Amino acid sequence: MKHSKFIKAMALVLSMIMIISLAACGGNSGGGTATTAATAGNETAAPADITNVTEPANANTDKSDETLTVMLGAEPTTLTGLTGINDQKACVVMYATTARLFEFDPDTSKAVPSLATGYDVIDETHYRIHLREDAVYTDGTPITAQDVVYCCGIYHEAGLDWAMFLNPEETIAEDDHTLVLAFSQYTPGWEVGLCEQTAGIYSQAAIEAVGGPQASERTQPVSGGRYNVADWVAGEYIMLERNENYWDPDYTGYYKNIKVMWASDAASRTLAVKSGDADVAESLSVSECLTLENDSTATPVIFSTSTVFVLYFNCDKEPFNDPKLREAVTYLIDSAGLNQLVNMGKGEVIQGYIPRQAGEYYKDYYENGVHPYDPEKGKQMLADLGYNDLTIECIVLQANMAPATVIQETLRNVGITMNITPMEPANYVPAARKGEYNLTIGNVNNAFVAHDNFRLVDPRDAYDIIGGPKITDEAMIEIVNRAKSSDHDTAVQGWHDVIDYLFDNWCLVGLYNKVVCAATNPDIEGLKLLKRDYVNITELHPIAK
Repeated sequence: MKHSKFIKAMALVLSMIMIISLAACGGNSGGGTATTAATAGNETAAPADITNVTEPANANTDKSDETLTVMLGAEPTTLTGLTGINDQKACVVMYATTARLFEFDPDTSKAVPSLATGYDVIDETHYRIHLREDAVYTDGTPITAQDVVYCCGIYHEAGLDWAMFLNPEETIAEDDHTLVLAFSQYTPGWEVGLCEQTAGIYSQAAIEAVGGPQASERTQPVSGGRYNVADWVAGEYIMLERNENYWDPDYTGYYKNIKVMWASDAASRTLAVKSGDADVAESLSVSECLTLENDSTATPVIFSTSTVFVLYFNCDKEPFNDPKLREAVTYLIDSAGLNQLVNMGKGEVIQGYIPRQAGEYYKDYYENGVHPYDPEKGKQMLADLGYNDLTIECIVLQANMAPATVIQETLRNVGITMNITPMEPANYVPAARKGEYNLTIGNVNNAFVAHDNFRLVDPRDAYDIIGGPKITDEAMIEIVNRAKSSDHDTAVQGWHDVIDYLFDNWCLVGLYNKVVCAATNPDIEGLKLLKRDYVNITELHPIAK
């Protein structure tokens, strides 16, 4: 294969920085390997009703008095996120302890009913939501439409991204089980937004009883999830207790309690499972998982997700405002080699920006959806263009140092000096927003329709968004507008046109997808991923003998 020399040449480089790179493989979509790859995009045109979730083949039907112990990579910062504070680890707990209007099905990238049984379209910004009449909180009190209205207002005020376009003034309860959900503008994929772990519904009375949203960060108000918070000992653990009043007959929680613990060191999390002190360890690296393949004390679980890593050219800044230079460099990037090194072959080489899992919204621009790797052509183009002794700047998060260093070496071999500045998020975010780079690497998940699918490539957002190709061509505005249309066919064609523009103009290079790794007690199964590739700890149970 063409990239065999690349792999050999880069192996030593990568080994020096693998510790940094593998941090990106942790959680941030039968047997030891699981793939949570969505197969279809969420339709823009809203259906009148939604089909129920299909129960998985190995769904649990038993209850026990046992405790499941889960090791996270860090202590959660909040229990509710009602003030806008949230983090990846908090989302793991929030999913377990709250109920949402809709659930996200990672196999289809669609919203499926949860508290909502369905909805009617009133117009492009108003939807009548019908709630289950049997849904109750952990204390047995009913979940009402007024609670949903109240929480939507709280989330909008808190500035959560999915709640950005909610219109609290026109969101009203019509009766206990019916509400009108209003938006300030047409919002593609709003149903999927309501699947976020941060979109949990709480009792208004309970929030007020604990002292309001601010107090709820450490003291969870009554909620309607599969589990509730029994105790939080700061710095040690959070104890979850099974909700015996849980209203969904299709779900049974096997474990009476889930003890959530944490350790920043992945080796410590893995050792906890191997020693029997824990049942699940999340946020592991691919290499750590592979060492467990023949281990009788722990089972590796590897998810290949629809989150994709992309190399972005700054198209608004010299020298990459020259599309021919962007094309030449694209030919030099061996994405297959990068996937083999970073994901150890467990991931996929991707076209970029929009993954195959977007279904009808995706199209192959390149043959087989992989950009052409042709280093000889790239070298010749550089020579013809006259770019000699070129120096460029690349900024990346620390977690993306591995691919950046490999690309740096690739470009050095053709006379391009690429200076890399690794950054922590606090420094990367403002620099990437301002476009203080020639190249950067980022990840994105556009497997489902959402209001922000195209912010990274929309000229109107070029310098408000973090990273991306900084496209300023006004022709792209009209394309993005069509992709966000409320007309289904227009939107699908718009997505295809976005793909055509990005690759006609060599704005980015698709690298590989994100791989999420974990380890479990060898006697249990049922670990899954949630939206945004967080682990779902509520469906684990013993393997049937």
